[in-house]
Parts: sequence; structure tokens; C-alpha cells
Amino acid sequence: GGTWLFYLRSGETVLSRPLVFLTGGTPDQPATALARAMSHPPRQGLDEALRAVFDAACGEDEPAESIIADLIALAASLRGLPPATFRAFELLAGRPDVLTRMAMAAGPDQREAVLALSDALPFAWCTVPHSCWQESQRLAFGRALLLLQGLGSDAPRYAKETVDRTVAALVQREPLLGPVLVQSKDIGSIREIAQAFLNRAVDRVHGHRSRYRDSVGHRLPSYFLNLPDHCLETLDAPCAAALAARGEWVPAADDIRHMKAVARNFPVFFTDAFAASFKE
Repeated sequence: GGTWLFYLRSGETVLSRPLVFLTGGTPDQPATALARAMSHPPRQGLDEALRAVFDAACGEDEPAESIIADLIALAASLRGLPPATFRAFELLAGRPDVLTRMAMAAGPDQREAVLALSDALPFAWCTVPHSCWQESQRLAFGRALLLLQGLGSDAPRYAKETVDRTVAALVQREPLLGPVLVQSKDIGSIREIAQAFLNRAVDRVHGHRSRYRDSVGHRLPSYFLNLPDHCLETLDAPCAAALAARGEWVPAADDIRHMKAVARNFPVFFTDAFAASFKE
């Protein structure tokens, strides 16, 4: 009974588009809050039920931890399925508070599946507000401290080491999180980074009027306006991403796609400019 998702797989390769069939008979009552929310038919309370579950996941009690664990398990179960197969992940792209809790709580064998969600969904880990990461680290420290309380006065030190190891693993997979989660090294000013980038790549940059100037133009480097017009949008992208990480604005899906394209095409510049902008 209930709703089943069918698709063809060969090893780790998904061969067909998933199809949903509603079987006959009376479905069993789903055992978890996430499963109960996901059992709602589309356009019949599904989004509202999922949003309520996400809100519950932001608590500090055991039910909240269970929801986070279920979301992590769902991500780990994809194994090649597009995350958008499930409406839960489509909505989750707009919930950085839940995403960061998943990233901090995922085990080593689940972490890659959670971090890979940004590859196919309209969000980027580097634009998640710093405050969400701080709250997730605080909760992770509390969980570790509870598990290690038998160590007495040494418990806080070991709990912090546990959180630090998780942060190091996240930064290793997503280097752009370095300036957000750990102390960044001094890499020079944004002016120096931008000029060095144009010296080596001005002929490879293609663009137009910057999409970011209407939203956060007053917070972007005015110095860029003196540089070639066709480079402005590319130069602005990592600086706008850093402003999002600082919690100063929320990029739209199109903005996220453009930031990802700039990071992919000019990784050294994006990494350095993002770090310098976040620090400044």
C-alpha cells in the first residue's frame, strides 16, 4: 500500500526517469514526521506539510534531530537520482537553516551526498548565511558534549575537537566555505585581486550590465565601475556571494546560477575575491 517510486538502475547509474505509481490497498501510516509530510499528494497540502517539518527540524529537541537524520538518509539514498525527484529537496534549497544542520550532522559516509545537493539545486553553500553555520555548530557542539559528558572537565575540549573535524571535512569538500567557517589567511585586497584577474583573463570575460548592482550595488566595490564594462558582472559575482554569506541579502535562483558559472569558469579569481570580500 501507499505511493511507490519506480526507476531502472544499473549499479550506480540511474537509467530511467522515475515514475510514481499509487498502489491499491490501504497504505500503512508513515512512521516518521518527514514520511508523513511526503505522503501528501502534490498541490494537496504537500508544501505546507513539508514546511512545517522543516520548521520542526530547527528545534533543539530529539524530534528535530530525528528529522535532520531522516533528511540526511533521504539524500544518501539518491545515488544518482536528481534531488528534485523529491519536492522536499526543492523546498529545502530555500532553507539554509536546515541545510547547515544537515551538513554538520552528516556522518563521513553521508557527507558527500548532503554537500552534493548544491550541484543540482538552486543554492550554493558559500552563500549560506554565516549565522546559520554558527547556530549549526553550536548545536553540533551541544550534541557532542552530551555524548562526552562522562569525560568530566575534558568533555568541552573533546566536543570542540569533534566540531572542528567536521568543519575541516566540509571545507575540504567545499573550499569556498573556508573564509566562512575558519580563519582565512591574508590574500590581499579585492582591488589587487581584481586587477590581477583582468591582467590574465580580460579577453576571456564576457558579460553585460551587472545583475547585482540593482540589489546590492551600494555594497559592491565602486572601483569596479572604472574597469571594462563587460567585466563588471563577473567581478561583482564573488563579492555579491560574500554579501549573501554575511547575511546582507538573499540571491535569487538566477543569481546563484550565475555565481556558480563564474566560480566554475574562473575558480582562482572567485575563491580569492570571495575570501577577500567576506573578510572586508
